Amino acid sequence: MLTSLALTLILSTLCLNLNAQSISFEVLATEVVTEVTGVNGYAQTWENAENAKGIVLKVKATFPKEVILWACDFNIAYKHSDDSDDRTKCKGITTVVSSPEDEGVWLIGEYIDVTASSGTKYFRLLFGVENDINTIALNYARTVVENIRINRD
Repeated sequence: MLTSLALTLILSTLCLNLNAQSISFEVLATEVVTEVTGVNGYAQTWENAENAKGIVLKVKATFPKEVILWACDFNIAYKHSDDSDDRTKCKGITTVVSSPEDEGVWLIGEYIDVTASSGTKYFRLLFGVENDINTIALNYARTVVENIRINRD
């Protein structure tokens, strides 16, 4: 028999997953870069471009309500030629715009956040990846359990 805490956690998880699923993401384009400079005074450079480069993903997303997007909530997953799995964190994000022709401005850093109002919006994400990788998957973090109490005794 489930305890009330376990049942509450399960119900919270189901509600959060239903809410998270209402956000849709689509990658419209990719671009290979060796350097991106942000308006926040930081830049990301790939000095050994023979081994790795930056990948910019142009993303279209539909938000049911205003959402804060954190760069650290995005990562890409991929497999190496030896079939080993790998991940890389997002290095930067642009401001969110309403038109696919508008590029927004870059903010470089893992803990950068931007606000997206409801509706269909566009933004770009920056990742670093080895040159032998041709296929990636974009992942977005979502809360799976909330209101977990930290025991400080």
